[in-house]
Amino acid sequence: PAAAAVATPESSVPPETPPPPAPAGPEDIARTLKASGGLEPGSPLLVAWEVPLSDVAATGSDVPAAVRESGAMPWVSLVFRTPPPLAQSSDRLQTELRAAAETAAKAPGDTWFQVVWRPETGEYSASEYSFLLKRAAVALNGAQPRARVATQPLAAERAALEELYGEDVAAYVDAVALQPASAEALSAAIEAVQNL
Repeated sequence: PAAAAVATPESSVPPETPPPPAPAGPEDIARTLKASGGLEPGSPLLVAWEVPLSDVAATGSDVPAAVRESGAMPWVSLVFRTPPPLAQSSDRLQTELRAAAETAAKAPGDTWFQVVWRPETGEYSASEYSFLLKRAAVALNGAQPRARVATQPLAAERAALEELYGEDVAAYVDAVALQPASAEALSAAIEAVQNL
C-alpha cells in the first residue's frame, strides 16, 4: 500500500514578536522635529523629561538647547531627593540646588523647570515643599533669569493649594501643575489658584 501524505502545520508555535522599541527620549524628539523642518518658534509643543539631580551628568546638558532648536519648548522636571527636614539637610540640598542651577545655566532662557520633590524618606508637607520651591526658584532664576518655574503635580484640592500658597510661594512660581481629578475638583482648584 502507498503511504499517505499528511499535511502538518510548519509550527504550532506562533512566531516570536520582537520587543517594542525603547521610548523616545527628548534628544530623539528634537532630532525628529529638526529633520522634519522644525516647528515655528513659540509653538505650543512642550517636550518633557525628568532630570534626577543626583545624576545630572548622565542626562546631557545640551538637551534643552537641542529641544528648543527643534522648535519645541523644553520642560525639565528636576527631581530633588533630599529628605525632610530640608533645613537640617542643607549640605545635601545645596548639592541638588547647585546641580539644578548648572542645568538652568546651560538651558535656553525660555525653558520650563518643574520642581519635583521625591524625598528618599519622609512625607510630603506643604511647608517643606514650599521651602524647596522657593530655594529652587531662586537658584534657577539666578542661573538663568528667563527660566520659568512650575510646581510638581499638586492635589487638586482647595485646602492643599491654600496651605501651599499660605507659605508665600506665589512670587516664585510661573505655573501650577495639578494632578488628575474630576472636572469639579479641577474647576475648584483652578478657581482657588486664580484667587490666591
